[in-house]
Amino acid sequence: MTQVQWLEMMGGGPYLLNALAQTLASGVAAKLPVWPGLEPLAEALADAGVPLIDPHLPAAAIARNTPLVVTNGPSSVLAEAAQAGHRPVCVLPVDADRDFAGQFGALDVALCRDSEFGEVRRTAGVVRPAGPRFDLTVFVDAVEDALRWGRDD
Repeated sequence: MTQVQWLEMMGGGPYLLNALAQTLASGVAAKLPVWPGLEPLAEALADAGVPLIDPHLPAAAIARNTPLVVTNGPSSVLAEAAQAGHRPVCVLPVDADRDFAGQFGALDVALCRDSEFGEVRRTAGVVRPAGPRFDLTVFVDAVEDALRWGRDD
């Protein structure tokens, strides 16, 4: 789940279960961020029978090991899924307009409403070979070098 602050503002668990009823009933599992105060949202999902993924697992690792990636709004999960070879699905809650989804740029994302999920999910999933894994060590080294030496712009 992404956009959890917005979901909480809209009514929390009861809102989420209603807004994404068809998507959640399809058997997808949910992963929440590791943030304090999300326990009621997790409880609402669990009470409704939605499988919960350990929030400490990295999204990139999940994307590389699952047949379908679904989000409920824009987030880095979409880019991580695309890197893993997916065409992820972004299911917009009924109260979110298409602008809520943001600009996906070059990402190949299947955008739909909850009522369209059953059909759209057939066009999603792993559609290409996965790209190279993100090398955190190289990234951190590059950032440290840039901070140490500055930029010559």
